[in-house]
Amino acid sequence: MVYSLKNSFKKWPFVIVTLLLFVSLGVAIFTLVTASDSIQGEENLKTVNSALILCQEQTNILYTNLTAVENQVLTLKSELASVRAETQGEINSLQKNLTRISQELQSTSQQYTQAMESKQAADSLNQEHLSKIKALEEELSALSGVNRPVPVHTITALYIAALLMALPVNVL
Repeated sequence: MVYSLKNSFKKWPFVIVTLLLFVSLGVAIFTLVTASDSIQGEENLKTVNSALILCQEQTNILYTNLTAVENQVLTLKSELASVRAETQGEINSLQKNLTRISQELQSTSQQYTQAMESKQAADSLNQEHLSKIKALEEELSALSGVNRPVPVHTITALYIAALLMALPVNVL
């Protein structure tokens, strides 16, 4: 695996540890080779070779662990993107619901205002009818004491007409 400066910021600790291991092994090899005689040098070379093999195995383990961590980071990024998309969808849905409910509330408020205005108009009309009925009742009572040649059914018809006018009218 080749490292580039562009993509390796997360890998630098592992690279530095690996390089330190190799440098320390190189120094150990140089020291052993220069300071020993040929028989002891062969034993030292075997020791250094086994140390290099161990270092190579540790490096492979580090790369494997690093790859596993990178895969886990990619998985977590994918899950995060999925959660963000789902959350955004829920937010959009909630905004639409809020807008719809706000519009319904505004419409209901307008309908209530119209209903109250209609009720006030009906109450006003009812008051007018009641005052007309009262005036007609007064006229009727005034006429009942007078002997006029008006038939009784005409007075009764006027009284019924006044009562009908007094009934409330549904404006809604």
